[in-house]
Amino acid sequence: LPLFDDLPDVQAPDAPLRQLLIENEGSGYYMRENMEKLYDHIAITDAKKELAQENLMVWGDGGYTGLKVDRDEDIALIERALAEHTPDILYLEPFRGIWTGDENDNSAMEEVLDRLVALANTFNCGIMLSHHSNKAPVEGDWMGASRGATALEGKVAAMEVFYAVHNEEYRELRWAKKRYGKKHRPAPIRMEYKFETRSLESIPDSEIEQEVLSFLNAENPPMWWSKAQIAEEVEETQDRVDKKALRPLLDQGRIVKKNKEGATKYRYKVGD
Repeated sequence: LPLFDDLPDVQAPDAPLRQLLIENEGSGYYMRENMEKLYDHIAITDAKKELAQENLMVWGDGGYTGLKVDRDEDIALIERALAEHTPDILYLEPFRGIWTGDENDNSAMEEVLDRLVALANTFNCGIMLSHHSNKAPVEGDWMGASRGATALEGKVAAMEVFYAVHNEEYRELRWAKKRYGKKHRPAPIRMEYKFETRSLESIPDSEIEQEVLSFLNAENPPMWWSKAQIAEEVEETQDRVDKKALRPLLDQGRIVKKNKEGATKYRYKVGD
């Protein structure tokens, strides 16, 4: 879905992505209402809306698909859909609703994840899972934010965590794991949810704020860094880093500072 074309490090593909969404939670009416409001109000061109209509297929009347990927007959049904429609991405929403096993059992989790990996390899598609999370960890263990067994953390190539910040006024998307790509994970993206349009509005960061956030976001748990160390890492002057990044990020509550080892040091804020 072309929801984040204007955000950093997100580029539109050369050709439209074909997507299959298997939805297994909530009521059908509520799902249709949300998608209609999103489609009507989201700030994309009519041409992109037409592409979304042509290239997104949704299975499920809310929570009533009944599909379970740990049942052979249901896997066969998904395989037929992948062969016929050749999607680039298969979305399974939510992960807990599309299989019958115990999410706290590592062996059961490994078995169902291996089935999904086999689907991805056989049909040359990416697979995205939505999964419930725990609360934001105090010590920055974002890999442990996913609920249930740890097998999921080891199997996935990337893990994104979506959580409330700033007294639950905003939502933030951050990368707990990113096996491929740049040295540092991208800076978290901060958004505001609009109930009337069922959509998220990006709260943009300046380039220097993104660079500082990406650097501070690189370690789990977050480490303390001096202004000089941060400035050297992002190749900026200390004065510019202070005025254009550290001060506004402190005001936003996204980083914290304290006197440590005789100097003022900063780190990424975990939790709220």
